[in-house]
Amino acid sequence: MPINNSSNFREITMGKIPPGVLFRSNHPIHNKKQVRDIIVAANNSKIKTIINLCDSFQALQSQVIYCPWYKKAFDGNNVIALGLNMSFDPMERKFCRKMQDAIDFMIEQEPPYLIHCVAGIDRTGFFSILLESFMGAHIDEMARDYMLSFVEKSEYSENDYTNGFRFLCNLFTKIKGGLIDPDEDLQLLITKYLKERIKIDDNTLQVLTNKLENNIKD
Repeated sequence: MPINNSSNFREITMGKIPPGVLFRSNHPIHNKKQVRDIIVAANNSKIKTIINLCDSFQALQSQVIYCPWYKKAFDGNNVIALGLNMSFDPMERKFCRKMQDAIDFMIEQEPPYLIHCVAGIDRTGFFSILLESFMGAHIDEMARDYMLSFVEKSEYSENDYTNGFRFLCNLFTKIKGGLIDPDEDLQLLITKYLKERIKIDDNTLQVLTNKLENNIKD
């Protein structure tokens, strides 16, 4: 799926996440209008489940009337609205409970998944990085993908990569509670975070892995 920088819609394929499973974008509804580029891309990607990180249930309920595609998913109970603040602490208990809700919802639903907030950068970026690192992505590819929310691929510079890399190092350092090594096993670090802070058990993590690998057993 080509990147549309204006809508920040793109596919996440890294680590063990194959094509056609996980996507991210800006909010599909803006100023009481559906964002056409996102709706077209989401339809083409056959999105089944939406993880809305920014709106409360009540706020989203009043918005979906402006977007028939989103309303259909909402009415079908295929959307979770988590109402996360733009400023968040990944170690704070209330935030961790919201992450737990998001993951529990994902394992109950079917891919393809769409993750979004308002601009598709900070909250979407964190949750994407959480799933990417859990699925074995390398810090280099996560840093490059994160910065695509700020710059067109054709204009991507070494400085952009450096900024993304620095952001991820700071994020993982906060989660670890100490400096990380760029060659550190981030999958192990995030699995520990998911177990100890998000309170996700081994069985749920295995189901999440299967969902993200699109390896669902009937």
